[in-house]
Amino acid sequence: MGREAVCTCQWGEMKGQVTALLEARELILGGGSITGEKRRKIPIANMREIHLEGPAADRLSFQVGDETVTLSLGADQAKRWEAALLKPAPTLAQKLGITAAMKVRALGNMEDPELAEAVASAGKITKNHPDLTLARVDSREDLMQVIKHTHPNQVPLWVIYPKGRPKAISEAFVRETLRALGLTDTKVASVSPTLTALRFHPRNA
Repeated sequence: MGREAVCTCQWGEMKGQVTALLEARELILGGGSITGEKRRKIPIANMREIHLEGPAADRLSFQVGDETVTLSLGADQAKRWEAALLKPAPTLAQKLGITAAMKVRALGNMEDPELAEAVASAGKITKNHPDLTLARVDSREDLMQVIKHTHPNQVPLWVIYPKGRPKAISEAFVRETLRALGLTDTKVASVSPTLTALRFHPRNA
């Protein structure tokens, strides 16, 4: 989501100004007396009774555990944040474009629970003539092996790799390597808290 606002936060009996950042999986509050020196991270899955308050509907309110949290965002922003929080998040399969009618080729370790669930939603797992290829890589060497087994690739390719491990493999390395082979990166997707992914298409596809 990537929405950010500086606003007044009421958390139970505490009140103060914070910087609120709304991400896909969590709400992060920082920079205020409520959070102290550390940021508070609230998983969206743990937020209940999300609604707007005030005569102008300018405050976003929700429950976390036994406490009520209210963010004074202004009417327009409060409405947008409420809509974003109440909208069902897409499944990983939807983000990766996997459907029950699709044949998928899966390369590498697919044991991450969210990734395994997405792969399982495909109609068929195959080594030949797939509609989509998923490749999990943990190093530059892994990526070179994927290229060896898939290039030239005439179907979309998702390269799934660890977050925050640039010495092993980085986004820049993945992009540069596959662009040099005539592939175009078209989408980024967060797979899990520890994995991210880039989608590539052949330029003539």
